[in-house]
Amino acid sequence: LAVVAATVAATLPSPAEAESIGASSIPAPVGSVYTGPPVTVTMFGDSLAFTAGWALGTQPVRAPYDVVFHSEGILGCGVMVVSDQYIHGVESVPNVPCNSSSPASEQLPAMWAGLVRAQRPNVVMVLAGRWEVADQVINGQEMHIGEPAYDAILRADLERAVEADTSTGAYVMLLTAPCNDTGEQPNGLPWPEDTAGRRLAYAGILGQVAAEHPENVEVYDFGAQVCPGGKFESVVDGVRIRLPDGIHFPRDPATDGPVLPTAKWLAWKLFPEAVRVGRLQMAGTPLR
Repeated sequence: LAVVAATVAATLPSPAEAESIGASSIPAPVGSVYTGPPVTVTMFGDSLAFTAGWALGTQPVRAPYDVVFHSEGILGCGVMVVSDQYIHGVESVPNVPCNSSSPASEQLPAMWAGLVRAQRPNVVMVLAGRWEVADQVINGQEMHIGEPAYDAILRADLERAVEADTSTGAYVMLLTAPCNDTGEQPNGLPWPEDTAGRRLAYAGILGQVAAEHPENVEVYDFGAQVCPGGKFESVVDGVRIRLPDGIHFPRDPATDGPVLPTAKWLAWKLFPEAVRVGRLQMAGTPLR
């Protein structure tokens, strides 16, 4: 985890580079939906949620959308509780909240329930998938998405996430996972966790879970926003949105002053839908 954090910090673009990218094509939010009681949004998920949350949490980014934002992404955890994980064929022990050997009170479902009780969000966004598409060890067995036993466990873990996230009345946006490009295996093929087939399988399971909760859970295709046409791009809409590691979003280290275009871009792609969903939640109107 320390290596991941150090890598993210070391690969941040300089302010000059960020300003040179520009974000003039990003429109300002307009309309009555952005006035009134602020919509409170909590983001759960993995390191993508963690780095996105760094950017979205800055006041100049969220203020135009009238959003109160809580960033709760966790390095090394998605939505599943497992005993071991594999990335690039290397086995690692998961972080405490998603480690099956941790006490239940310290695992993800209990952690999420405690946070929503404290924050009382109108909307919970769940941005995960990086670990869910990797090989994982569950009950002593290595398995991956696409295998019936694994898919059943993933659905159950997502159901537990939805149960915790809606426990105080919040609506849930299940975000599809962005594509990643972390290099090639020695045989020249992409790593399994970077393949489109696994990512699309994850999106399909999100859809199954959302279909069980039509009134307060939706799938939002964030992955399509980040990866137009399903292809990895480090620059989208003229804005640099991914770090050289092929996974994470650049963060905005400033709390005031100029804002990184990446932060503005992420807000543009996520907050309008979060506000729409939040206004429905406030009114007690079902999503569908």
